[in-house]
Amino acid sequence: MLCGVAFQAFIPAFEVDFKSGVRDFFVNRLEHPADDSKINQQVVDDVMTADPAVAIALFRDLATPGRLPKAEEVGVPILGIASALQFLDRDVLLAHAAAAWFAQMPGCGHAIMLQATDGLNAMLKRFADWVDRN
Repeated sequence: MLCGVAFQAFIPAFEVDFKSGVRDFFVNRLEHPADDSKINQQVVDDVMTADPAVAIALFRDLATPGRLPKAEEVGVPILGIASALQFLDRDVLLAHAAAAWFAQMPGCGHAIMLQATDGLNAMLKRFADWVDRN
């Protein structure tokens, strides 16, 4: 999983050279070889237009322990969607939220919503339909 420690590790590179740090982070951590390279390049280009101070603050926030509730503290149905990069571990999720749904999109990096739109929409629809019935 991409935890706070991993986010923290990228902050110094962002502070030295924001654009190179962003490119390194996406290329080495978030892209999958099967991804559409044009989509990945557009995502990187879009992120590089961010204000570096805001982006670095976001990474610091993501690296903050306890910034989000633990899965077992969430009172609504959970759908965990993982890419092929395995930032979300099924066993860990289910150990903390046994009723959670888990789905994985093989052959996709972090930008699942752009790389596998139809598959993601189908997963979301199945989950929403289940929530509506239950």
